[in-house]
Amino acid sequence: MLSKLLYSIDFSETSEKINDEIIKLANCGIETLILLHVVEPKLLSKSPVTGQIIINDMYVEERAIDKAYQKLEKVKEKFEANGINTKVDVVKGKPFEEILIYSEKENATAIIIGEKGLNPIDRLLLGSTAEKVLRKSKIPVILIK
Repeated sequence: MLSKLLYSIDFSETSEKINDEIIKLANCGIETLILLHVVEPKLLSKSPVTGQIIINDMYVEERAIDKAYQKLEKVKEKFEANGINTKVDVVKGKPFEEILIYSEKENATAIIIGEKGLNPIDRLLLGSTAEKVLRKSKIPVILIK
């Protein structure tokens, strides 16, 4: 069941806990762990330099993707040090949609996701990414609190 596990990682505090839980599952038949981070395109963001609200452009998104890859490589090292074959990827789009599309494309046997991510506003207005993945996934979803 856990032979090809897709882990949707958002680098929140919950992610650290999930990392530890996955390492505990290492001997449960995980052949491949896929670390997936979804960069959600946003029209506006806060400038890290001035603190002002700025209009995002392709450069901002590309920086976010590059930064995500760097973070994923560090997490990958931790898993591989514990004997878990790991690959990483970053995609752009709505997180729940991209997670579901990616799970099908990669023939994942299960999805692991944190209950709470980085975006509390989405949780209040639309429901969480985890909830949407849980409701719409065709494969088992492991939800970590």
